[in-house]
Amino acid sequence: MDDFGRRDWLRGVGLGLGVGITGTAAGKTLPGRKLPKPWTPDHGTWATPRFDPKNTAYSVNATPPTDSPTVAWTADVGTEVRSIAVTDGILFVGGEKAVVALDAESGTERWRHRGTAGTVAVRDGTVFAGGHDDEYSARALAAADGSVEWANERQYERCYHLLPAEDWLFVGAHSEVRALERDSGEVRWRFPTGLGDRGVALADGRAYVGQPGPAVALESRPLLGELTRDRPRVAWESPGPAFGLAPVRVGGHVVVADGEDGPYNGGHAGYLYAYDADSGAEQWRQKVEMNALAPAVHGDTLFAPGLTYDDVARPGVVRALDARTGAVLWSTRLPRWPSGAFGAGDLLLVGGGNRGTPGVTALDAETGGERWTVETDDDTDALAPVGDTVFAGSRAGTVYAIR
Repeated sequence: MDDFGRRDWLRGVGLGLGVGITGTAAGKTLPGRKLPKPWTPDHGTWATPRFDPKNTAYSVNATPPTDSPTVAWTADVGTEVRSIAVTDGILFVGGEKAVVALDAESGTERWRHRGTAGTVAVRDGTVFAGGHDDEYSARALAAADGSVEWANERQYERCYHLLPAEDWLFVGAHSEVRALERDSGEVRWRFPTGLGDRGVALADGRAYVGQPGPAVALESRPLLGELTRDRPRVAWESPGPAFGLAPVRVGGHVVVADGEDGPYNGGHAGYLYAYDADSGAEQWRQKVEMNALAPAVHGDTLFAPGLTYDDVARPGVVRALDARTGAVLWSTRLPRWPSGAFGAGDLLLVGGGNRGTPGVTALDAETGGERWTVETDDDTDALAPVGDTVFAGSRAGTVYAIR
């Protein structure tokens, strides 16, 4: 046994002798070892950028307008909008300069917290914000007034993805996935990865990591392992993709989009890869476009946005795929690059704007036919459909309530 293993063993034995097998002296479970269970979103919420712990990006209970929508209100938040989370009638807007809380009915500002927030999530009265400035990379704010509960500092470490679950907070950072204590920000463990975008999905006792390089499944260790190791073990590692984005759990598969820029990836970019959730074996792959984005999922259907760098009139696309086989069910071209696809009831909502007029387009989820489009003042990267409203945020700093 090497020195590291011996130290962990002695520490584990000490924990076991001092506090018993099931907890600490305070009655808590052993920190950082056993992965949390996923949660089911409450009605009328959009708590994370991709809706839920499986990253489905689809709210079946939302009822956005199916035709002739109107803009109920707009709000200028004074910062480029990157992410929106919604709960209890409040929008939490993450931007390049601030986190801003807005009343969902009127757009009235409730509070503002200055600091970079490229991604936000909300759970149990706390707003979690991840940024990439030189002060902090993750922090917790009270949803009621924006006061700081804690800040996890890591200079110049960009944060891409946040997922709260039980008393955990998973942070997809530029060089690693970090598991934090949700109440304090204390680091439970780190899982180092390649440099770049990454995300985490939770399902069936595992955490699935999409990252630059292979997708990875992490699982809780047996009891002895929980006592003697700092982080979950690797259950499997996939052979690809080259630049995996946020993983999506659907049926018995884990689906990952390869988001590497097409011209620089030897012709392998722009695919969706489906892996067996138990073993990591590749089940199928399907080309979306020159570049692929993370898909939304409802039932056995994946909705995969993509884009081309070619000079064409309709450079964006959404393809509906059978999640079991990867077969294409329908395909719709768009007059702009999409920024993502988000499901709501019977609609698929696609934001975007680069290489075309910026806006939000609603597609029929069954057929791919266009239902409506609302133009915006700049590229629209953040969408959150809640109830009968689609909330959208633009890079110009405008938040739209579309009903």
